[in-house]
Amino acid sequence: MIAFACCVGPTDRFETIARPALQQIMAEGDCLLLDSGEDGICSAYNRLLQRARALPECEALVLLHDDVELKPRAREQILAGASRPNVGVVGVVGGKGLYGGQWVKARQTAGYAQDFYGYRSFGASHASVDVVDGLLLVLTPAAFATLDFDHVSLGAFHGYDTDYCFRVRSHGLDVLVTPVDYVHHDKGGVGDIAAFEDAQRVLSSTWDEWIRPLRGVERVTIPGRVLVRQQVGRAQHRAFVAAKSIYRALRP
Repeated sequence: MIAFACCVGPTDRFETIARPALQQIMAEGDCLLLDSGEDGICSAYNRLLQRARALPECEALVLLHDDVELKPRAREQILAGASRPNVGVVGVVGGKGLYGGQWVKARQTAGYAQDFYGYRSFGASHASVDVVDGLLLVLTPAAFATLDFDHVSLGAFHGYDTDYCFRVRSHGLDVLVTPVDYVHHDKGGVGDIAAFEDAQRVLSSTWDEWIRPLRGVERVTIPGRVLVRQQVGRAQHRAFVAAKSIYRALRP
């Protein structure tokens, strides 16, 4: 059984994006947990964790943003990732060897993004990482049964995903990127810049053993490599979409 959970904002995004997709993929016995999140996403997620802990048959707790659309194969993909040995968190895109407070600021990245900016490949579709993006967090019982989100230091919307993944890694559990079919109907950007920067400072001071600044030649090679990989990913995706369109046009 999977518990799908969402912090629902004041807009209609959940009702128009996330809920219709969930209704298509949820199996008998799955449940949907919702919270308004008026006091911050970490507090909301902790309440959702408590509710999931009361579900003895829960194989995975899926925390997703209200503007994430899960595709038909997502449920089986989620279970495939969550069933891996020693895994605590599964996501769709992430990084290892961070030099900043976000997964994208990592020496190695993996997975793909399908969002406001289009399709972008960040590396291997399957990978062991340090953190994943909070748009979709699949928590296994090994993680959600005991580990809470930091609602004190991270009271706003930012940084909770990085922080929670580091908590999981510090407890000896793995964080994985695995393929899950989705579309993130976001608006781009980071929203509240001041809150975002505050979260970055908290993360850098709290997890200085995991977040290590770039040094020497890394300052040029790593950002450059990420940029090239993104451009190649976009080109591959455009070629695939064009080929698929031609095939459909020519098919009798």
